Amino acid sequence: MKTILVILLLFGSILIYGNDVTGTTSYYMRDQDATYTTARDNISASNNSSSGPWAGQNTDFNVYRGYLEFPLPALASVASCYLYVYGKENNSTTDFDIALFTGSWSSTAVTEWDQFDGWTAGSAHTGTDLTDGWNTSNFTIGWTAIELNADGRAAVLAAAETTIKIAMISGEDVSRSEPTNDEYVSFESISTSGKEPFLRIGVSAGFTGTVLGIDEPANINGVSKATVKNVNGVE
Repeated sequence: MKTILVILLLFGSILIYGNDVTGTTSYYMRDQDATYTTARDNISASNNSSSGPWAGQNTDFNVYRGYLEFPLPALASVASCYLYVYGKENNSTTDFDIALFTGSWSSTAVTEWDQFDGWTAGSAHTGTDLTDGWNTSNFTIGWTAIELNADGRAAVLAAAETTIKIAMISGEDVSRSEPTNDEYVSFESISTSGKEPFLRIGVSAGFTGTVLGIDEPANINGVSKATVKNVNGVE
């Protein structure tokens, strides 16, 4: 974990602040069956603990779920939070949404395929999605930021000074929808130097003023306003 305190010399100085928390665990599980719903509804699966997270499914009825862990510091508040993952491969003929759920697995050494909030066999998963939806049409070979919503921020705050576990699940898996095309993506693991998954946690509401005539910009030179404290020394 590192505290961000960076001066960017762009249109003057922009001060950004918060916490970057690097993941300590990243892997995926896979289950496969001749029937999609059987693979999706099983309670155990194969564990690939040396890989980064995958999410999705394909027409051979392989189902992939990603698993991540982040040790959190003490947090008085969480004004913003983004999951940063580094895109590795896009194997999607059809784009799909990705959902994030809090996990409850005990160890990466076991195959706890079903240990995330709201897992359900026979019907849609019912967990609280920590994001408002990120679609793989935005996938890139490089860094992707998936924004956590109010429920996600609350989950991060509630897990302060412990380890938060996050499951990365395809929206088709959530809805129990059988794929008609390949729909899966993969991201780099914690063992890939410089590309490790991390959480960027903003501890303040951030900059709320006007920049270059634009009120409340979503970002300032590519920096999310939630992590900007001031511009040119003016808050």
